[in-house]
Amino acid sequence: MGRPLIYICTITLVVLGILQINLNNRHIALAKRTASYANEVEMRNVAHSAIEATLYKLRDNAGWRNDNNPYVVDFDHSSASVIIEDYTVNSSLTADQLRLMSKVDLAADTVMVNYKVRIIYPQIPEIPAALALTDPDFLPNFYGSFDINGNDESGVEAVGLPGISVIDQASRDKILDSTTEKQLGQIVGETGTPSVEVDPAMDFETMSHFIAQLESKATYLTGQYTSDLGSRDNPGVFMVEDYAKITSNVNGYGILIIKKSGDLDLTSLDLAGTFNFYGLVLLENTWTFDGKGTVAIHGSVMMGSPEGSTTTTIDLGGNLNILYNSSALNYAREAAKQTMPATFDILDIYE
Repeated sequence: MGRPLIYICTITLVVLGILQINLNNRHIALAKRTASYANEVEMRNVAHSAIEATLYKLRDNAGWRNDNNPYVVDFDHSSASVIIEDYTVNSSLTADQLRLMSKVDLAADTVMVNYKVRIIYPQIPEIPAALALTDPDFLPNFYGSFDINGNDESGVEAVGLPGISVIDQASRDKILDSTTEKQLGQIVGETGTPSVEVDPAMDFETMSHFIAQLESKATYLTGQYTSDLGSRDNPGVFMVEDYAKITSNVNGYGILIIKKSGDLDLTSLDLAGTFNFYGLVLLENTWTFDGKGTVAIHGSVMMGSPEGSTTTTIDLGGNLNILYNSSALNYAREAAKQTMPATFDILDIYE
C-alpha cells in the first residue's frame, strides 16, 4: 500500500508542477502581450502627437517642408520623425493637399501613421467694387480728375464690378446728389456710368476682423518713404497707424492698411512723382489719401467704421485713381497667406 501511494503522490506533484509552469507561462505571455500593447498604444500616441506638432508648425508657414527631410519631434520619453509630402513629390496629391507620415521606433517595433490633409489658406474679404464703402456715415468730397473704375484693369475678368458699392440707398443718393455730372462720369463699372450700386451684404465687421488678424505681423510704416513697399515676388502687409509720407516714385504690393488716426501723406508728390499700389487697401475709420500727386490703387479699396464712429469725410480728388484689378489682388492674397496662419482639414488617417 505504501509504494502505490508514493507513486500517486509523485504523479500528482508532477502534474501540479506542470500546471503551475503552464500557468506561469500564460501569465508571462499575457504580461508580454499587455506590455507590447501598451508600448504600441504609446507609440501610436506619440506618432499622432508628432503630426499635431507638425501641423502647428505649418500653420505659420504652410510652405515649409524641412527640405524634404524627416522632421524629428522630441517628447519626454520618445520621439517621432515626420515626412511632409506635397504635390511636387507625390502625384496623388493636389496643390492644396499634404501627406504627413509619422514613424516611431521602439526596440524592434515600428509604428507608422499617415495623414492626408487639405491646406485652408487665409482668404481676403470678398471684393464688391473698385471702392467699397461699408459705413453709411460719410460725407463725400469729390473734385479734380479722379478716376474710379470697376472694369477689370487686368482684362482677366470679362465682367467687372461696380465703380463704387455702398451699404444702402441713402448712401448712394448722398454720392449722386453731392457730385457734378462731370464727376459722376468719372465713376464707371460693369453697371455703366455712373456706377454707384447698393450692396447691403457688405459687412464692416468682416473687414475689421481681417485687419485684426493681420496687424500683429504687419510692417508698420512711419516717417518718409522713397523706396518700394514689397515686390511682385514678395508682397507684404503694411500698416499706417501714425504718419507716413511718400515723397518719390514708389510702388507697393500686397495689403495697405490705414487705421483710425493713421495718415498717409501723398501731398508732396510733384507732377513727376507717382505712387502705385497693387493689391488691397483697407481704411478703418479714416480716409486719408490726399491725391495731389499721381496716385493709383490697382486692385480694390475698402473703407469702414464701427457703429457709433464720427462722420468721415471722403476726399476723392487730384490724380487719385482707383482701378479694379483682379490680377493685382493676387498680391493681397499672397500677402495674407504669408502673414495669417493657415488651417487644415484632415481628409484621411491611416495606421
